[in-house]
Amino acid sequence: MEYKSEITGARIIINPCSFMEAFKLKSVIQRALMSTGMNIEDAFAEDLVKFIFSLDSSEEVMLCLFECLKRSQYNDAAIKPDVFDDLKAREDLYDIFFNCIQVNLGPFLKSLLSKLGINVPADQLKGLLKQKLKTTSGSSAALSQGTGISEGTQTE
Repeated sequence: MEYKSEITGARIIINPCSFMEAFKLKSVIQRALMSTGMNIEDAFAEDLVKFIFSLDSSEEVMLCLFECLKRSQYNDAAIKPDVFDDLKAREDLYDIFFNCIQVNLGPFLKSLLSKLGINVPADQLKGLLKQKLKTTSGSSAALSQGTGISEGTQTE
């Protein structure tokens, strides 16, 4: 997935990680959610901000995300924690994490939803998340501006 950040204009390339890295990411995200009593349904219902902060507060999730991003690029530099020493780059952090999760866990979720007889195209799912970020009240206002999910600027 290659796109230009709507926030900073940075060129971002999110490449898939290995199967084992993606599976570990899925597992650490599940553990982080379970530890807070959250589940995926809560995220899509009304607690998307809580969902994001549940993941964000887990050092294990953050370290795993950076491991999954090691083949990805931010303005032609490998995505590593030190990229975000630049305050401007920090504005793209959540967008990069979200897209890393989408690229690497999307195939797992697609097959699972298919087995359950649920057909949600990726664009529709992205639209639901974007809409949820915009409509969630209170502290999510800053997040809704910082998603960087863009229509038309992203290519796969």
